[in-house]
Amino acid sequence: MIFFAFIHSGKPELITPWMLKLRESVERGDSPPTWFAYVIDRVMVFTTKVTMFGTTGFTDRSDGTTYFYSVLPKETDLLREAVGLPRMGRVNW
Repeated sequence: MIFFAFIHSGKPELITPWMLKLRESVERGDSPPTWFAYVIDRVMVFTTKVTMFGTTGFTDRSDGTTYFYSVLPKETDLLREAVGLPRMGRVNW
């Protein structure tokens, strides 16, 4: 629960210093890879509006549809696999 409060703090400058420590924690097996992906994507949404792992989205309250922020299409599955996440399953971008 603390992790989700942390990534939803909304300020990339509060999150960024901890990204390498989280990556090391994932590599040791102490944290799930999804946490690292969420943190990277959260910072990217605030800075570039593009995500690396495709983990961040929003729900349109008018129709209940969930939309995900844009991802880096050619690299997303490779990046996801590199940190232990499944492929997004897209054949064409």
